[in-house]
Amino acid sequence: MVSPATYTSPRSCRVYTPRGLADALVTACGVKREATWLEPSVGEGVFLEALKAQGVPREHITAVDLAKEEHHNDELAVTARGVDFLHWSGLEPRRFDRVVGNPPYVPFDELSAPALAVARTVAVGPERGSFGGRANLWAAFVAASVSKLAHGGSFGFVLPAAWDYADYAAPLRLWLPKQFREFRVLRCREPLFESVEEGAVVLLGLGYGQSHTSMRRIETGSLDDMIAAVRCPPAAEVQPHPAVIRPMEGLCLSELMEIRIGAVTGDTNYFVLSELTRKSLALPESALMPVLSKAAHVRIPFVTRKHWSRLRAANERIWLFRPREADVLDGAVARYLRLEPRKGGCHRNRGKVKGRTPWFQTLLPPAPHGFISGMTSAGPWLALNQMRGLSATNTLYTVRFKPRANPRMRVLIALALLTTTVRRQVAEVIRRYPGGLVKLEPGDLNQLRLPPLASRLPRSCLEVRYTEALRMIQMGRETDAQAIADSILSL
Repeated sequence: MVSPATYTSPRSCRVYTPRGLADALVTACGVKREATWLEPSVGEGVFLEALKAQGVPREHITAVDLAKEEHHNDELAVTARGVDFLHWSGLEPRRFDRVVGNPPYVPFDELSAPALAVARTVAVGPERGSFGGRANLWAAFVAASVSKLAHGGSFGFVLPAAWDYADYAAPLRLWLPKQFREFRVLRCREPLFESVEEGAVVLLGLGYGQSHTSMRRIETGSLDDMIAAVRCPPAAEVQPHPAVIRPMEGLCLSELMEIRIGAVTGDTNYFVLSELTRKSLALPESALMPVLSKAAHVRIPFVTRKHWSRLRAANERIWLFRPREADVLDGAVARYLRLEPRKGGCHRNRGKVKGRTPWFQTLLPPAPHGFISGMTSAGPWLALNQMRGLSATNTLYTVRFKPRANPRMRVLIALALLTTTVRRQVAEVIRRYPGGLVKLEPGDLNQLRLPPLASRLPRSCLEVRYTEALRMIQMGRETDAQAIADSILSL
């Protein structure tokens, strides 16, 4: 079958699974004499090697890959090269007993028009909804692969860390585990691959279509531990899934606010400017909007125009070039828009840029009520926004409170994030990467459960105490900050 869809450099869009992990997933899925296997994105065939080592006959394995270049491992299966798996899965009537693989990681906005059209036909969940425009190809591969499973079948996939937090993956996170008798999510606290800082997640589903009995999340410290846990997870390693953190009093953070990534420009060097750069280019202020662009910009309890003006005076990058239709007529703006990349112009062929209309208007999150840095060793805190028209780039998370959170409650929520009970939860879900990098994803933050938001102090007093608590954090006195928050919320 000839695929109607293409995307750029298929083999460069994935990280290849270590052989030991492929062996473990094949074993965990269950090697039975007559079982049929599907590998939906074969790549260089590491899973085919694992299947051969387990004695699975070639004729029991179907492998599909968009890349046309043959590989010597292709002979280990009935391999179809130059075929778009998503298109193939919609036409192929067969069901398979086992599906294993590591799908390509390609944002939808980097797909060709034919490939995107096919990806959007993949349905997920009981309502058979499709993935939105900001999704990634790996999510569509997961949904399409599950649709090829026979009743009682097993599923093993290596995925990016976005499984845990991406908004577009939310329907998968809710729907997929319930399709299996047993479902495991395995996450390594260190990256599994040298070239991927954010690490990876392994999914293992057993008993497709059977009554759902268990859902477990397993955290490991190394690749070797991950391999061991896939084969037979030690009871001591099993921890609650972030979606079901142990019950506590109070509300889940996602019930009070929406946390999302800041504006994704697609070319930071072109779009995010300092005041001196703006002046040197003679760009009018009307063609730009104020933003915060790094963690150091939110080391304060409240973001005011005075604070932003200080950052501007210090020549921080606090402008987002985002001209309006009227600004395009300005001579300086027109010149900047026409600049070639080699002379400081925009790389307009990049996915996030070329997918916008017009290309120079970066998509913005809803007007933020606050900002959070996901990369801080002292844990998360809220910088509450008091400046109209201010936004942030994707190095920060933006916060939009839900209607039930009035201005006084917002300060209480900010204090609650500093309490001992919340900090203990943060310690369970924080991701620590090589080189000392510490990161919290929006999905991690959304599932934090707050203590009861009760205090008799007026809003003005709460703001003073919050400012004091954050000062303690900046001084490295996190315990003192927790004590302040605990005392206000009577913990």
